[in-house]
Amino acid sequence: MSSMGGNYGLNYNKTAVFTRFLQHYLGEEKMDEIMQDYYETWKFKHPYPEDVRTVFEKHTSKDLSWYFDGALGTNDYADFSIQKKDGRYIISNEGELKVPVEVVFFGDNHKILERRWLEGFEWRTTVDPPANVWYAMLDPDEHMPDVNRTNNSTRKETHFHFIWDQPTYYDRDINYIPWLSYNYYNGLPLGMMFFMGLVPGYSYSTSLLPMWDNKNQKIVGRFSHRRKLNSNNWFNESDITYKVAQLEGRAGGRINYSGTMGEDSSLGTFSFGINYSRLDSTALDNSIYSSGTYQLLEFGYLHSWRKKKSGNWFSFNSGVKIGNGFSTASLGAKIRLNFTKKIGMKVRIWAGGFIDDKDVPKHFRSYLSGGVDPTFSRLVLDRTGRSKNAVMRYQFIQEGPALRGLVTDENNVPLSSSGFTWGLNIDPSIPLFIDVVGGSDFKDIYTAAGLQTGMFIFPLYQSWEPEEKTAKNWQWIKERIRLTFSFDLDELVNFVF
Repeated sequence: MSSMGGNYGLNYNKTAVFTRFLQHYLGEEKMDEIMQDYYETWKFKHPYPEDVRTVFEKHTSKDLSWYFDGALGTNDYADFSIQKKDGRYIISNEGELKVPVEVVFFGDNHKILERRWLEGFEWRTTVDPPANVWYAMLDPDEHMPDVNRTNNSTRKETHFHFIWDQPTYYDRDINYIPWLSYNYYNGLPLGMMFFMGLVPGYSYSTSLLPMWDNKNQKIVGRFSHRRKLNSNNWFNESDITYKVAQLEGRAGGRINYSGTMGEDSSLGTFSFGINYSRLDSTALDNSIYSSGTYQLLEFGYLHSWRKKKSGNWFSFNSGVKIGNGFSTASLGAKIRLNFTKKIGMKVRIWAGGFIDDKDVPKHFRSYLSGGVDPTFSRLVLDRTGRSKNAVMRYQFIQEGPALRGLVTDENNVPLSSSGFTWGLNIDPSIPLFIDVVGGSDFKDIYTAAGLQTGMFIFPLYQSWEPEEKTAKNWQWIKERIRLTFSFDLDELVNFVF
């Protein structure tokens, strides 16, 4: 079989998109001529991909190897950019496919002065514009499947859209929407969310959320910018993220780089982050959070394997955190097994400990009953510990051993450790859970079982209870209900839109 035989397995959408671009490149009249000849030649027969190519080459002398060998024969992508310098225009191939690219020059009142096709250049070429040019655009009719259209024009205007509008890609489309948040310390700060990007065709996403904290009479909010980077020798995809926030008693920021390698069936992701926080003691529960300033380096690796037919998957993760006077390391795994279409099970295993425990801040200790989000990346309703509602105070976050029942010490503070801890979490397909956790600082192993439905956890058994370990009535359950949801604050706009 020829090298093109594998084309039958390509995604139909990709073939359709590139064929539509080919039609624009050759012209509709020429494309109709070719397809009519192809039909007449091969009707009621069984052509191979080579036969399609032969018909095309019969009608045009243009080099179409970018289409047959590149677009249909590889996973390479198209990405071009244009910039103006010293009165000339520089067109660069930022992608992997060497497809022809159309440059359109515009004059006053956006009048088209000239359309010009550029073919056969490897990486970069410079062209002279016609007289009286104002700006130039690549593929303004959007026929070319360019993965990043934001760099396809030398002119950018700013447009504001309430909530959202169809993006132009070439301009700055800033969407805005009124925003209301909540946490116990800041109350109900009201503000305006501004965001850009987020949809396919953009290489970045940006959000800015200024809010007025009427409870404490100050401005709070957050900013996030994420940019996709070009593939390289190590990673298929990579991105860098910048975050700055002042909210919930914490002011700080984070820079994170992540890169993925492999394919969907076996995908690895490496991440590296730098985190800075300044914590206000008057805004936080001092039994769980240490006040002051903290710098943190984080290294992580996640690898996942998926079986498409069965839906089974397995993932392994490892992480290292290095802070002022402490460092931690952890290993974890998640398994999803489907026994039938409706019956399955998820298992989570986690183990971690401190390499250096000389000066461990309270919020970086390992909490048996779920984490306290020490880097302030999630939405936590009450970090103050002052709410009279225990459900708000002890929100469950799946970090560390992740015991879904709440176990506390003699001072009613969630039990934690600066030693080695571990956890096993089992979730059958029915809304039942079983958790078993322990650690080097504890003589007992803690077990909890119950129901988890939606955002609520209903414990039915807790091994550490001094008297009644099993639920006898609704009052027993009501006193132990926990709330769980896990929004990344800066990704919440992605969830909404």
